[in-house]
Amino acid sequence: MPSPRPIRVADYTRRFRILLGLAVVLSSVAGLAAANWWNLNRYFYAYAQCKDIRRTVEKQKAIVAQLEWEKRQLEFSPFEIEKAVRESDKAVRPGENLIFLRRVDRPSSPTAAPLIQQNNH
Repeated sequence: MPSPRPIRVADYTRRFRILLGLAVVLSSVAGLAAANWWNLNRYFYAYAQCKDIRRTVEKQKAIVAQLEWEKRQLEFSPFEIEKAVRESDKAVRPGENLIFLRRVDRPSSPTAAPLIQQNNH
């Protein structure tokens, strides 16, 4: 068996330099992470807020779409069409009576004027 080779000072120096280099790299990474911790917290907070806003926008869009659908259904429903036609033509369903109301501030005849003024006071 060959005799072990004696350890030289150069071997220790090389190992120390490698260890020192690793320590410098790890400490710089830790330092950068600590320095950017506040920025990372702000980033993740803003990201969470954006996510919440996107959810809210999607919910609001769904509500708007539902309301627009309901609006279209009401515009074209037979009841609404009949109501619009009856109001525009002053038509009456069978069994209904159409009543026209006159404004109180303009009496229709000179004989009704004193009675209206008497009731208003």
